[in-house]
Amino acid sequence: MKTPLLATALWITVRLSYAGDPDLAKLQKSYDEAVKRAVDPITATYRAELQKLLEQHTKAGRLEAAVEVKTVLDDLTKKPQQAPIQAIKADEALLRKKLTKGRFVFYFSPPRSKLFTFSGSGKIDEGGAPQEFKWKLEGAELFIYNEPGQLAYALEYDAASDSFKTSGKPSLYMSRKAYLVNAPP
Repeated sequence: MKTPLLATALWITVRLSYAGDPDLAKLQKSYDEAVKRAVDPITATYRAELQKLLEQHTKAGRLEAAVEVKTVLDDLTKKPQQAPIQAIKADEALLRKKLTKGRFVFYFSPPRSKLFTFSGSGKIDEGGAPQEFKWKLEGAELFIYNEPGQLAYALEYDAASDSFKTSGKPSLYMSRKAYLVNAPP
């Protein structure tokens, strides 16, 4: 559920960055409307079929199955439209720019922390050490590698807090809570 919310937040950021070019904004609006026209009927059919299945399970007394279908139906109602892939790729570029232009506080085993800056070449400049030597961004995921090239930390961007947080992916220090926030000015 976190991925669609992140994608939507990032998509909104990209949409706001298009505001300067009216031709691009018009093209994006046309695209968004076409996607909505294509997806809405599919979603409506799926919702109707889920509703029928819910009624069947309820009438037959299969309450566990009915609860499972109801959960899917509720999630479908709450789920925002997923952002187009182009927007996600554009957001990766925005996150990369943010990382290479900014200064951050990296909390590892909080309250322990240090300042970080990221070079465009993939190295960690300020704060770099053998255990946090290189970095790579894939979509909204930030991977920090040690000097031998092993994955030390896997962090995921959280648009709500404008920070990167431990993603739970297997890494050397996955048992530590770690996060990266903008350094105060």
